[in-house]
Amino acid sequence: MTLADGRHLLVDGGGLYGDRFDVGERLLLPALARLGVSRLDAVVLTHDHPDHRKGLLAVLRSLEVGEFLSGTDPAHLDAQLRRVIAETGVPVRTLAPGWHHYAGTEDAEEEVRLYVPPRTLPDENDRSIVLYHRFGGQGTLLTGDLEAAGVRHFVDSAPKLPLALLKLPHHGSRYSRSELLLDTFAPSIVAVSAGYDNPYHLPATQLLEAVALRDIPLYRTDLDGTVRVDLSVDGYSVERWQRGLFR
Repeated sequence: MTLADGRHLLVDGGGLYGDRFDVGERLLLPALARLGVSRLDAVVLTHDHPDHRKGLLAVLRSLEVGEFLSGTDPAHLDAQLRRVIAETGVPVRTLAPGWHHYAGTEDAEEEVRLYVPPRTLPDENDRSIVLYHRFGGQGTLLTGDLEAAGVRHFVDSAPKLPLALLKLPHHGSRYSRSELLLDTFAPSIVAVSAGYDNPYHLPATQLLEAVALRDIPLYRTDLDGTVRVDLSVDGYSVERWQRGLFR
């Protein structure tokens, strides 16, 4: 995510459960280089699961990072991630539950807010950090792997958020109550991050039907490849690359 003032944020890094393919080395770093990003002002880990964490290791080792943001106590982070953070000396900021302004304010042209769910929620997916970015009257909402309880808590705590793009939670899982997000925030477009021909059959058929019923354009990384959304004061634009990275 690139802000109008030039700051760059990376939210999660993907990753596979095995070691046969390094997402950070093979995908993230080349993509960031293609975009001209040599420094990240912040890296945000929504929650400490391998498919969100492992790609960050190569990024933390290779790029200058201003700070590492997480809702998890550093002592409870994955051991390999802790080692890399210690080796690189990246400052760590642990966010307490609730809303946090990272950039701007409600009255500014651009703002970035982070929502950290209550730590009392038993499922780590439901404790995923949610990131909201607004430029002018257009917003983007990134929802980590929230499932039903996490979505309910978020909706109950969230103010009115103008939304162009909603990134649906948990790779399009049927357990995430995405319909509640769709009806609460009425996004112009939605996106799902899921692997091609994944064994979990995500995004779920029920979710696809819910999006189609509401006549909202859907972008899927398993079919559309890389998806880039640019916000402006006048609206938004979407580009897709099924092969390669960026023009």
